[in-house]
Amino acid sequence: MHSLGAILPVGRKTAWKVAFGVVCLCGWPDVSGADDAPLVTGFQQRLVAFQPETQDYAGAIFVQDRTTLQTLNAARELVEQNRYSEAVRFLSAIIESSEDFWYQPSTEEPVYRSVKSEAQRLIGALPREGRQSYELQFGAQAKQLLKKAVEKGDIAGVAEVSRRFFHTQASYEATHLLGIYHQQRGQPLAAALCFRRLRQTPAAQSTY
Repeated sequence: MHSLGAILPVGRKTAWKVAFGVVCLCGWPDVSGADDAPLVTGFQQRLVAFQPETQDYAGAIFVQDRTTLQTLNAARELVEQNRYSEAVRFLSAIIESSEDFWYQPSTEEPVYRSVKSEAQRLIGALPREGRQSYELQFGAQAKQLLKKAVEKGDIAGVAEVSRRFFHTQASYEATHLLGIYHQQRGQPLAAALCFRRLRQTPAAQSTY
C-alpha cells in the first residue's frame, strides 16, 4: 500500500502551478488520437478515464451496446423532463458498468465517443438542482470510500473514487490528491491531467 500522508501538506494552488509549469515546458500528452493509442504509457492510459473531453476517436469502428445506448437516451429524456433524481441513477449505472462502449453522436460525422465519458459529461452539465441530487445520492458513499482509502494509504482506492463519482465533492478531493500523488512521484504530466480536469469543472473551480 502507498502512504498518502506525505501528499496532504501540499497546497492546491501550489500543486497546480508546479504541474502547469512542467506542462508548459513539455506539452500535454497526446491521448486523443486512435493511431497513437498503442504508444500511450500505462499511467496515461489509466488517466484517460479522467479526461472525458479526450475520448473522441475519428475514423475508428467500435462495437456499440444497444442496452447501454437506451439507458443513455432514457437519462437524456429524464433530464429534459427535470427528473434529475432518476436521471443520475441511470447515468451512474453506465459509469459503474464494468465495460465501456462507443456510440456515434452524429451520423454526419465519423466520430465515436465513450458512453461512460458522455454519462460523466451529462452529470457535469446538469443544473444546480441536478448536481445536488447527484451529490445527495452518491456523495456520502464517495466520501466514505475516500476516507477508507486515505486511512489505508490505498492510492488505487482514491483513483476509484475519482473515476466512479467524479461530480461529488469527495471525488473532486480524490482527484486533487491523485494529482499531488503523481506530482510528488515525478509524474508531472499525469498530475497536470488531474488538475486540469478540476480546473475545467465549474463546480470544482472555486475550491481547486
